Amino acid sequence: SFTFLPIPNAKITAEELGATQFVAPTARTELDPPAYPEEALAAGASPHIVTVRLTIDPLDGRVTRVEQSPLLASSEGAFAKDFWIAAERAVRLWRFTPGRMDRYEEGADVDGDGVSDSRMRAESIPVPVFYDVRFDFVIRAGTPQVQSSAGP
Repeated sequence: SFTFLPIPNAKITAEELGATQFVAPTARTELDPPAYPEEALAAGASPHIVTVRLTIDPLDGRVTRVEQSPLLASSEGAFAKDFWIAAERAVRLWRFTPGRMDRYEEGADVDGDGVSDSRMRAESIPVPVFYDVRFDFVIRAGTPQVQSSAGP
């Protein structure tokens, strides 16, 4: 499973805005897994894990930063750099709708009972979001496979 999270040290926070709802990014492109590195495949490299933390741009939904996820260490080994490069290349092609904080205001009292009859989105503020993804690189029966924890 996965969860999108607004970056904790972002300049805009829900508390500062009075925002009432975080709206997570959604994938605008297929979240294609990386290609298996050719040299690692030719060498029959052992299974390898790469975990990355992506930063999703608050304006256009592009991946602007790729770094090691703090949730789980990537595997080490002779081809670790090749696996990392393959993962980074793949995720930099992913596109998302930007994350945002929506602030709502009470609407009009249509029926005159002194209570608002609706809520309206008053403001929608884009926020940077990070997303942790795990890639498992394996060779099964001579066939390279890459599984991803990325959501739909």
